[in-house]
Amino acid sequence: MKYLSDRRLAWEQIKGPQPGLRAEEDYGFAAIRPAVHFIWWKEKDTSVVAQVVDFEKGRVHTTWTSPDKKVASFQGTVTPGDA
Repeated sequence: MKYLSDRRLAWEQIKGPQPGLRAEEDYGFAAIRPAVHFIWWKEKDTSVVAQVVDFEKGRVHTTWTSPDKKVASFQGTVTPGDA
């Protein structure tokens, strides 16, 4: 992910069933505390993504709901270049 502005991001799937899939999305967010944000967006295919991003610790926790309502969660890392 790359945050393009305070309301727009770009993402690219690098692993999983569709590597190389990418898009830009409008997103919403709420600060949980300094450097920790809850971020969400709805993709064109109606998938919903929700994340808790801890910029201080470099961790991201993601929950994804597919168009057919299947839920998956995964964790990853975030670096200052991602912000």
